[in-house]
Amino acid sequence: MSTHRSEVQEWPASRLASFVNDMVQESMAKVLANLDSFQGKAKFTTWAYSIAINQTASELRRRCYQDISLEQLVEETSGTLRALILEGGDPQRLAEQAEYRALLYRIIQEALTERQRVALVGVYLQGYSMEEMALALGTNRNALYKLLHDARKRLKRALEENYLSPGDLLSTFQE
Repeated sequence: MSTHRSEVQEWPASRLASFVNDMVQESMAKVLANLDSFQGKAKFTTWAYSIAINQTASELRRRCYQDISLEQLVEETSGTLRALILEGGDPQRLAEQAEYRALLYRIIQEALTERQRVALVGVYLQGYSMEEMALALGTNRNALYKLLHDARKRLKRALEENYLSPGDLLSTFQE
């Protein structure tokens, strides 16, 4: 499969630009043709991105992976595409989740202080206890609680600046 990927990577700039323009036009046409099917369950941009992603992926498969069996493709695929193939994942939902993950990562990097970031990641993502994290940060449990409280407030404010609530985010990742 890597030989096919390298073929795409070796396309001359003019061919790549032509391919990108074709995909943009085809994706826009598909979005416009399917406007009546937009249900508003996700942001419009997420819905449109999923159409563009599916359109482009289909065309790349058609052009680059004609001689590869589905079994070989599944064996060599990971992440979002694997979830789509094996678990029947919803492309729109997966695109929305990826968008929200990227937003959260950016917010954590930009909105929190280094100390807040370390505490938040340690306690909520890496599973350290409050005592362990307080010891690692050279503070006490009460000060850590206040640090986490302030970090959560900053996260909430940054989400609201992006027109999201914590509930919007959580509902995207719940089954």
